[in-house]
Amino acid sequence: MEGACSPDSFSHSAFFHRKGRAKSLKTGFLARFRTKRDCYQTKAHFFPFTIDKKGAISYLRDKKTCSSPPLHKNTMKTFLSALFITLFCGFVSADNGTLLIEGKYQNKNIYIQNSFSSSGVGFCAYEVRVNGERSTDEVNSSAFEIDLRNYNLKEGDAVEIQIFHKEGCSPRVLNPEVLKPRPTFETKSITCSQSGMISWTTNGETSSIPFIIEQFRWNKWVYVGEVQGLGTPGEHTYNFQATTHSGENKFRVKQVGFGKEVKYTPEVKVTPANTAPVTFTQSSDSKKISLSGDSMYEMFDSYGNIVLKGYGRDIDISSFEKGIYFLCFDNKIEQIERK
Repeated sequence: MEGACSPDSFSHSAFFHRKGRAKSLKTGFLARFRTKRDCYQTKAHFFPFTIDKKGAISYLRDKKTCSSPPLHKNTMKTFLSALFITLFCGFVSADNGTLLIEGKYQNKNIYIQNSFSSSGVGFCAYEVRVNGERSTDEVNSSAFEIDLRNYNLKEGDAVEIQIFHKEGCSPRVLNPEVLKPRPTFETKSITCSQSGMISWTTNGETSSIPFIIEQFRWNKWVYVGEVQGLGTPGEHTYNFQATTHSGENKFRVKQVGFGKEVKYTPEVKVTPANTAPVTFTQSSDSKKISLSGDSMYEMFDSYGNIVLKGYGRDIDISSFEKGIYFLCFDNKIEQIERK
């Protein structure tokens, strides 16, 4: 079959052939054959050509048909390759980015703000996968919802969301906190022994968040330790050995989630029967303080700034500047002077 073409016409997929109608296997467009050779008039060089059944190209040097000399055969092949790539790759998305969101399912859906692509044609995100499964939610809009109820998830299940987007832009997650750790535990029981062993049982955990143990001392709640939560369904029992002081002791346990969301256990109280009150003495040069027993302690200056904390019975304040300080120990607060 015969035809004619110019370099400019390749951008318009212009092929002219003879005898009937056929479909190009490489480019995928239809071309109508002509009953005579044609030459498509453009600014570039002109050349008639024939294509046999095997796809081989032959050039016809007919000056009556085209006055300009034909192009080199390698040039023709280059144009054909460029045409094929243009037509084929036009249907391949120009993606080069993936936005990854991970967390735990908290019975909430995800909302995405979807900007236009950098080219101005279409939107930025074009595909969403949840735990590897392609989402059926409509993403071709300026904002869309990822409905996690479609994936048979249970509260606390791990969630991985992949948002595939085009080059030069990025979608925005409007509520990422709904997959972040949250304190969801319920306290079944909490106890404290005479020796200070705190035990608590929970259920309904969905995130592995530390349990923080606090003790009420010196008119405030003081951090004394933590235990890592399991964050899985079912009942779990935890234990922590606290240090008691003389008199009534009061403890509580809490979890702090994303956004400083806090949940507490009920308070538990215990009064150790064999714990004697702790007293203190200060050396004559005021540089050392001795406690009558081991105790947690803190020291504050007259402005309320903490300057020392620890556990034991010997406290060295020789490096302190002269002035008034407040010593917190056992369950007491005492004023001392560094002379």
